[in-house]
Amino acid sequence: MPSRRSYLAGFGGSLGTLGLAGCIGARPPTQSVRETRTPTPRPEPHAFGERVILGSVGVTPQVVQVQESFHRVLNSSWGAVEHVEGHWVVFVELAVDTPETASIPLDSIRLVAGDDVFVAREIFADVPAREVYLDHLISPQLPYDPNSNRTGWVGFVVPSEYSGSDDATLHIESDGDIVEWTLPSADVNRLSDPLPRFELVSFDAPRTVPFDGTVEVEITAKNVGSVDGVFRACVNTNGPIDTRRPRRRRVPLDAGTEATTTVELRASNYVSEVGDSFECYLSTAGFGRSLSISVGE
Repeated sequence: MPSRRSYLAGFGGSLGTLGLAGCIGARPPTQSVRETRTPTPRPEPHAFGERVILGSVGVTPQVVQVQESFHRVLNSSWGAVEHVEGHWVVFVELAVDTPETASIPLDSIRLVAGDDVFVAREIFADVPAREVYLDHLISPQLPYDPNSNRTGWVGFVVPSEYSGSDDATLHIESDGDIVEWTLPSADVNRLSDPLPRFELVSFDAPRTVPFDGTVEVEITAKNVGSVDGVFRACVNTNGPIDTRRPRRRRVPLDAGTEATTTVELRASNYVSEVGDSFECYLSTAGFGRSLSISVGE
């Protein structure tokens, strides 16, 4: 189990190539990156959801999501599901109202837990923030941009079964002002859990479908871990470019349970004549599958 001081801004292996905003004292890719906090007095934290002014900038944290995986948008016709192995990803949505002459740099936004400081990420494993597609947002699907006056999200990577603190705060330091918000306890407690583990039970569909018919592609998954979680899947197809789009699915699963989700496809959208076939491709965190469907009379 990780210590309170062992995980900070960066991690080894593939995570070391992140090119983080706000990464202090960067090291080679094979080493962790640690941020040392200056021993300044901590401000009294605000309640999560409270609007606070930093200089001339108003900030309101609106939503927290602690996820074991996330959807990825590769382009308008193809998607995937990704994860950061052994880690939770914490997304926080920020509503920011700022004059044109003021902004809050991304590297001034931190998640603070005990003695550890986690910096806001620009890349998650090898996924740029602009390609991350979140489950739920109040605002459009966009990461926080210091140069725009709008709502956006920031993300942090925290090791699973983290034991650093019983509480955590969102911490922003800008123009000499420091402000913190207490994160909801349910989300903080989630960080001390192990990651849920999922098995793909089946990925199936009828192998033949009429040209003017529809086909239901079924995805059945089971949570074989000890904690509840969300199984995420994305189904892609080949065929004409104007009919291809990622079909994202999000299936909450209690520990030990399984469930089936479906994707309905109209055959004539993907082939031009009887006798042709089209492919379906499944992406989940860590593995994928494919199947072929023939189109008959």
